[in-house]
Amino acid sequence: GDQYSFKEALVLHDYKVEDVSNSARVGSRDKWSYFWLLAHRQNKTALTMYAKTEEMKQKWIDAIEKALDNVCPAALQNTDHIFQMHSFEKPANCTECDKLLRGIFYQGYLCSVCGVAVHKDCIDDVRSCGAPRLPPRPPSVTVVPEILRRNLSSAARKPYMFKVRARFAYQGPPDHLSFDSDDEIYVTNKLNNMCWEGYVARTGKTGFFPPDHVE
Repeated sequence: GDQYSFKEALVLHDYKVEDVSNSARVGSRDKWSYFWLLAHRQNKTALTMYAKTEEMKQKWIDAIEKALDNVCPAALQNTDHIFQMHSFEKPANCTECDKLLRGIFYQGYLCSVCGVAVHKDCIDDVRSCGAPRLPPRPPSVTVVPEILRRNLSSAARKPYMFKVRARFAYQGPPDHLSFDSDDEIYVTNKLNNMCWEGYVARTGKTGFFPPDHVE
């Protein structure tokens, strides 16, 4: 039979999906006419991915975006637990709904503080683990030159855990921060080792970001 050997793996969280509007020409018989990009978040490279039909392309994009949301669910902003995707060696039940965490690996999310285990859909409803509550998220603002100084002076007055500096620019997906190199970022919650939450001092905007982009 056929033999295969491992060559390389991509860490999906290091990439973002960039949909490219394209369509096959009417009457064209060319295969693989539909494509999208997997762009590295540090702008190191961009991979072009191809599909035979628009439907197959959209299925791939939806699957990748779902995988990214599994690593860093949006619901993490609503809890004081420090949840991470976890593979349970023995059968385990969800603390919130008491139903089985199904699967062989990465069956659910485990809080590194109190040990609570939950389904992804139960993150919003699980009880507090006793850690300090997250500060309220500030409303989205549009920064203009005349209020930029006000944002800088007020940032330090917002609750935060500690301050970091951006090693390089980052343009995140929805619910994530966008910032420039050397921007100061105030960390409000360390969700897991791949996703933190905070706000940029320069703009005042709040969102998620990968901790390997800061120091």
